[in-house]
Formats: sequence, C-alpha cells, structure tokens
Amino acid sequence: MLKTPLDIPQQLAQFQRHGILVENKTAALSILERVSYYRLSGYALEFRTSTHSSHYTPETTIEQIYDRYRFDEDLRHILRKYLEIAEIFYRTQIANTIALRKCSQPPHEQHYDVANYYRKNYFSDLMVQLRKQLHYYKDSLFIQHHMDKYHGRMPLWVLVEVMSLSTLSKYYSCLYRSDQEAVAAPLNTSARTLRNHLHALSVLRNKCAHAARLYNTVFSPKVILPTKTLRSTPSLQTDTLFAYLIMLAYRLPNVTIQQGYKKELISLLDAYRGKVAFDKIGLPNATETELLMILQNA
Repeated sequence: MLKTPLDIPQQLAQFQRHGILVENKTAALSILERVSYYRLSGYALEFRTSTHSSHYTPETTIEQIYDRYRFDEDLRHILRKYLEIAEIFYRTQIANTIALRKCSQPPHEQHYDVANYYRKNYFSDLMVQLRKQLHYYKDSLFIQHHMDKYHGRMPLWVLVEVMSLSTLSKYYSCLYRSDQEAVAAPLNTSARTLRNHLHALSVLRNKCAHAARLYNTVFSPKVILPTKTLRSTPSLQTDTLFAYLIMLAYRLPNVTIQQGYKKELISLLDAYRGKVAFDKIGLPNATETELLMILQNA
C-alpha cells in the first residue's frame, strides 16, 4: 500500500514531526504551495541524522532547506543559457566537419551510409530513433520541405538541428576516431575528452530541462578535466556538480562567453555564501576563496 496523500498543512506538520523547525508558519506554507514536500526533502538529505533515518539534526530549519532549493533553481537558470550556447556550437562543429569530410561528392548524403561509421549497429539504432524524433517536427517548414523534395533525406547540417544534445553525443561516438579527432583538434581537445564532455553536457542539460536536483548529487559519467586543474585542486571529485561546472567552462566557444559564464557563477556563489554548503557541490576541502579562484582559472 502506498503512502496516504497529505494536504499542504499536513505536509508542513510532517516536516515538523521529523524535526524541522518552522518559525514562520505562513512563509513555510507558502513555500510548500510552490515546491512539493517530496522535492524539498531531497535538499534536506544532508541534515538527516543518518542515511536511513527520516529525522533531521537539531536546529534544522525549513529556510535552510529552501535556500538550497533556491540555489539550485538560480543555478539552473544560468546553466540553461550556457548549455544552449554549447549545444548549438557543437551541432555546428560536428555538422560542418563531417559534412565536408564525408559529403563533398555527389550524392552528398554519405552521412546516411553506415559504412562511414565505426559503431555501425549503434549508428543504425540511432537513425531509427532519430526518424521517430522527426515526427515531433513534422509541422516545421524545413522538415516538410525535405520530406516533399528529398523524400525525407536532408543534409547533415539540417539533420543535426533535430538532434537533442544526447543524440548528438551518441552520433559523435559513432564516428571513426579520425573523424572525431578532426572535430576535436580545432577545439584544442582530444576525441576522448570531447566524447566524455558531450555525454556529460547531455546529462547536465537533461537535469536542467527537468528541474532535477543538482546540489548534493553524484554525476555520471565522471568528467575528464585537465591535469593542471586536478593537480592544483586534489580535493576536486570528477563526479560532482562543481566538476561539471568547470567542464562546461571548457566547452564554451570563446573566451568572452567563458568569462560571462564564470562571472555569473561567481556572483551566484557569492550570493549564497553561508547559505549553502560548498562541500555538497564537490569541493570538500576547499575554502570559498579557493573555490572562486578555481572557477576563475578554468
């Protein structure tokens, strides 16, 4: 039997029974009217008396929990903007490079040929999924044009526009290593690192798109970061939110955009200094000053 549903005052009472302090009941009820009990409880995990307990450490307040939620909410707003920039950039880099390498000769549709891919079965499955995804774009004029004139075939630079970031990551992983390197080299990175980062970007984007919790979360895959970063920050764990934030900085298209991104992150961290635990985003042994310096130098 599942749990009995609770109304808003009952949800607040449940928090209180588990040891959460509520000084302003009206404000607390307002929080629960906007953010569900279940969602908020994920931000309270660090205050549990033990892993398997539903009770919280003394003096834990609902405001402390809500601060962590708001940090995540504000962070997702920043990330959505810069993840979109990264997504469009890598669609462009992959499409331009592979189209010129594979499709310069007639009939210019060699990107549909499984022989041009190292992971052939994976590519075939990916194309089946992509054809299904095209259904969601059936009302778009550019899709209608290619359906009517080219029997649904389209140049690679058109095809990538209907790929999600996750699909784009999988498409890149299908390519021969030489083609992957051709995309990665002008970006001053390796094929291995770019494969890893595209996967990680898709994970981060999906979490942001679905308003999933970022704070106090273990991320997979672990991200590949430069040796200099790891040596200068031995406490940095590569399966944490902070590692993913640094990874995104490396994957933005130019210095100006990178600086804008880091400025917004630093401003956010400064706004929440003392309100959230920075060790829960991935730097257990770093001071706040060190954390900001790591970001600035990324």
